[in-house]
Amino acid sequence: MAISTIDFASYTLLADADAEHVAEADLKSGPATVHVIFVDNTANGAEDEYLKIWDATSPDPTSDEPDYIFFIPQGTTPVIPLPVGAGLLFATGFSYIGTVTQANATTQVAPTASMKVMFFAAA
Repeated sequence: MAISTIDFASYTLLADADAEHVAEADLKSGPATVHVIFVDNTANGAEDEYLKIWDATSPDPTSDEPDYIFFIPQGTTPVIPLPVGAGLLFATGFSYIGTVTQANATTQVAPTASMKVMFFAAA
């Protein structure tokens, strides 16, 4: 799915209306700091999801262990605040997937319905 971006000052809002099991790679074309993550998993009322994030430009979700895994409960719209002021620094690149597969596995399973994610990030 294509990523929508809105730039203002030194920040970018990155939005994906269909986070899936195929990596969205290097969203900021290099280093990035993510300050807040917004997720809408209401379309998956009976299925928990996982948001997996890598500090990498082109991770392989079937073999590369994610740097962060966030549990997204079924039917929820969590806001994930990250360390105040500092955020999460991605020195190499910022990449992610949405999946129903909890652990790092050789097969990543796509969400049944669209899981939407937005990231508030800085270069």
